[in-house]
Amino acid sequence: MEITKKDVENIIEKRKENTFLTHLGQSIYCDYVYYGEVKRDEIIIWSHESVHILKLTPVFTFKFNASNHLVDIKTAINPFDKCLIIVVTLLIGFLLLPQNINPYTNNYWVIAGLLLTFFTLIFWVFRKVYQSKVQDQLEELYEILDI
Repeated sequence: MEITKKDVENIIEKRKENTFLTHLGQSIYCDYVYYGEVKRDEIIIWSHESVHILKLTPVFTFKFNASNHLVDIKTAINPFDKCLIIVVTLLIGFLLLPQNINPYTNNYWVIAGLLLTFFTLIFWVFRKVYQSKVQDQLEELYEILDI
């Protein structure tokens, strides 16, 4: 069975644009509905299902061919969470950075190594949480679409 644009469009419960400001506004509440934006050859869908400010909400882009049949599904993190991850990571990194760093001492390289390890660890944790949310919501969407 081929999935059509109309099938995917029926998932959307509230129509919104996929913008930074939309996701910023939706970050303060959790209503468990599917939001979406319908374009000519693609439909963008997301659902805020977490009560945390850093929800890591995946945004699914369904691509369609000329006869409106589904050809591809892509995922991306929403614009607000992407910005928030960068700000939080940099803020924590700067707070951990000692004030009196002398680049000509051995401590400089130790601190740089620790910060690199910290940023890598934070990135890895955010990525694992995001991948888990993508998998959960993708399974739910597959169930709704009978894929």
